[in-house]
Amino acid sequence: MVLIEYNINNCMPKRQHKAATITIYPNKGAINFSVQTQRNLGIIAGNSIVLMQDKNISSDWYIHVPKDKENGFVLKHNSSKKDTVGFSNKLLALTILKSCNHTDFEKSVKLNVGEPFHDEGLLLWPIITAPIVKKETNAL
Repeated sequence: MVLIEYNINNCMPKRQHKAATITIYPNKGAINFSVQTQRNLGIIAGNSIVLMQDKNISSDWYIHVPKDKENGFVLKHNSSKKDTVGFSNKLLALTILKSCNHTDFEKSVKLNVGEPFHDEGLLLWPIITAPIVKKETNAL
């Protein structure tokens, strides 16, 4: 007889890696950062962040954590989900979505945050907008 042992080590589902995400609420102008994003970026309430757009590819956006708070959006605890932080700026929220030709402003949009890289001396975290980018169609 050959026995197969089933125990806690081989029968527990592997924990899913929680993705680093931001959620944009166009109606409110809120931009919230998931717990995993906070861990990855090393941010907490009271810190500030800056969002940057690529001039050449308008749908490419990046998060930067500046050393000072002067020019950044100061992060606050989310009133409904205390474990997340974010800020509100309706103009920026709509600008991000419009740059991706996204037109449904009724629903929230969750976007992944990619791996960081350095560019021109800045540590940048890409916001993965590809899932919502809509190609423009030329009307005849």
